[in-house]
Amino acid sequence: MKVEVSVDFIKEAHQSACANWKQRIEKELPDLFKNNFKDGDWITHKDYKITICITDFNNSKAYDVVDGDWVDSKEINCNWSFRECFENWTLATEEEVKTALVNEAVKRGFELGKKVKWNFDGSEGYKCSNITKDYFEYFVNENKLELSCGIIFDNGKWATLITEPTEKELLGDKIKDLEKNLEEVKSLYDKL
Repeated sequence: MKVEVSVDFIKEAHQSACANWKQRIEKELPDLFKNNFKDGDWITHKDYKITICITDFNNSKAYDVVDGDWVDSKEINCNWSFRECFENWTLATEEEVKTALVNEAVKRGFELGKKVKWNFDGSEGYKCSNITKDYFEYFVNENKLELSCGIIFDNGKWATLITEPTEKELLGDKIKDLEKNLEEVKSLYDKL
């Protein structure tokens, strides 16, 4: 018995299927699912200007930069699936990934003179110095972004900026202490 099924029906069934059935459908009809992305691939969506790194392709988990807003893999595990519209996804170029990561790093405040706490195995605190945007370097094979020879992004994980009190904040504390001391002196003077 021969049955005719539309491509749209197959894609709709694929979209609604569990991970095991998705794989079986893709195996039976590889031409319909020609972009076989894998975990670790950075891909972009042509219509939505989304750049994501796939962490778990079968379960639509990734971390991404969407119009400059970083979204963690825990947050992107949502109802839509990048499997459902392969024709709109392409592998991101190294330059696209670097640009997205550098823009995010700048937005996060990685800049000259900032202290950074590394969140990676074997990492220690480091004071950045002489940093300009030109010192960003992206290592595509390791999925790491360096800033002035220090890793600030490693496979979806960002280093943490350490915020230190400004001179104004430090001076504010001294002023409060002086005001308190002045009140004590006035109180003692009034008792004389």
